[in-house]
Amino acid sequence: NRPEEGPLDESADVTEEGYCQFCDFHDPEYKDENKMDYHYFSECPMLTCCQHCEEVVDIAWFTNHLLQECTEKDNYTQCEKCSLAVPTAELAAHQASSKCQPAPAPDKGNRCPLCFQNIPPWDAGWKKHLLDDKCPANPRTN
Repeated sequence: NRPEEGPLDESADVTEEGYCQFCDFHDPEYKDENKMDYHYFSECPMLTCCQHCEEVVDIAWFTNHLLQECTEKDNYTQCEKCSLAVPTAELAAHQASSKCQPAPAPDKGNRCPLCFQNIPPWDAGWKKHLLDDKCPANPRTN
């Protein structure tokens, strides 16, 4: 996880250069704030839409979003084994499933909240998994 970073900050001026601050994709049309917003809300493979509150969230921050910010946060618990956010009512079944594997140490890797795979650490690991390897559970790339 990247606790120093959070969900999309819509007040940030990220369109000046035409680059997406999340996926680094460049499009001169992104200088238009509406086109950049469309990219964030519909296309950027580094972001996802929370199924509960419909907020657009950085996938690397999605576990923290579900535990701390989402309107449904009271219905989620952090799994002690894999560190992902799990619906509290499903925690026992989750921990008994093959999806629940011990989380890597932060300097060794991350756990993708979409596909439950261990991935390389830091921002570079998230970009490799979500952009290069195309996470198999990311609806924006599949």
